[in-house]
Amino acid sequence: MASVTSDGWVPHDDIVISPGSDLTIRINEYSGEGTRKSLERMASLHVKRDTLINSSRYFQTMMGSRWAESRNDTIVLEDDTVKSLEIWLRHFHGTLDVVTLDEISVADIWHVILASDKYHFDRYDLLEWFIRWYHNATAAGIHRDNLANKLILPCYAFDYARGFQDLTKSLAYEEKGLIMEINPIDNVRLHLPPRIIQQVIAAKGRLRNILTRELFAKINFLIETGSCSCKDETVFNYLRELGKSRFSHWRSGHFPCCGVEWKRRVGKAIEVTAEYFDGLCLDCMKITVKADKEYWDHASYSERYDENCRITHGEPTHYFSLMARRDKRGLVAD
Repeated sequence: MASVTSDGWVPHDDIVISPGSDLTIRINEYSGEGTRKSLERMASLHVKRDTLINSSRYFQTMMGSRWAESRNDTIVLEDDTVKSLEIWLRHFHGTLDVVTLDEISVADIWHVILASDKYHFDRYDLLEWFIRWYHNATAAGIHRDNLANKLILPCYAFDYARGFQDLTKSLAYEEKGLIMEINPIDNVRLHLPPRIIQQVIAAKGRLRNILTRELFAKINFLIETGSCSCKDETVFNYLRELGKSRFSHWRSGHFPCCGVEWKRRVGKAIEVTAEYFDGLCLDCMKITVKADKEYWDHASYSERYDENCRITHGEPTHYFSLMARRDKRGLVAD
C-alpha cells in the first residue's frame, strides 16, 4: 500500500503486534529535520489497548482522559520510526522474538532510546535484549564502521556497564585520531554528557605519558649517567628502531646495548601501559549523596577501587570515572 504526499508515494506497512488487537497505532516516519523534513514511511501497528495503557504513564494519560485518542480505535504518532516503536510494542506484547537481531541497525537503537524518553518507557525493561543485540552487532569487532563511537551512547543510556567499559577502553587505547561520539541519526538532541568524552581523551593522554615514561626511562638514565663509549650509538639505534616499531626483529648483538635488555624493556613498557586503564565505570560515575566526600577521598582507598561496581577495575578507572560524572549544581560547582 502507499499514500500520496507532496514528495511522491510513501510506503505503508501493516504490522500485527499481537493477535486479538483492538487498537491501531499509525506511525508517520519522517526523514530530515525542521523545514527539510519529509514523510518517508507510514505504518499501522495493531496492538491491544490495555497492554498499551499499562506500558507507560504517557499512554495511561492519553487513553484514560479527555484526549480525542481515548475514544478512537486509531491513534496517530508523529516523528517516530516504525522500527523503534515496533520493538517497544512487541516487547510489551511479548512478541519481540519475531524481530531478529540482524534486522536492527545502530540507528534503530538510537531511535529506541528517543522513543523511551518521549513515551516514558523504562529502558531497563529492554536491557537484556539490548545486551544480546550488542554482542551480535559487535561480533565482528567494535571498530568496524565506527561502531565503538556510535555505541557509547546506547550503552550509557541502557546502563550496560560491561559494554560501556569495553568501548571507552578501546577508544582510549586504539582510536588513532580525535576521540568523539558519532550520531547515526538526524536528531541532534541525543548525545552523551560532554565530560564523558573529555575523560576518555584525558585517559588517552595519560596512557601516552606512561608509555613515553617507560620507553625512555633507561635512555634518559643512560644519557645522564652513562660512561661507556657505545652509549651514543645505542641511543641512536634505539630511537631509530623505536620509530620503525621493529623491536620484534631485534637480535642479540644487533647494536651495542650498554648492559640493558632493550627488547625486554620495550615489552615491559607495553605491559605497564596496557594494564593501566580499564575503561570508564558507570557505577563510579553515578552521583551519590556523598559526592563531595567521595571527590576528596578518591585517593584514600586502601584496597579495592571497584567495590560495589559491576565491573572489575583499578584506581585509574575509578578516578577518570569519578571526574566524568555530572557535578552538583550550586556552590560554584556546576
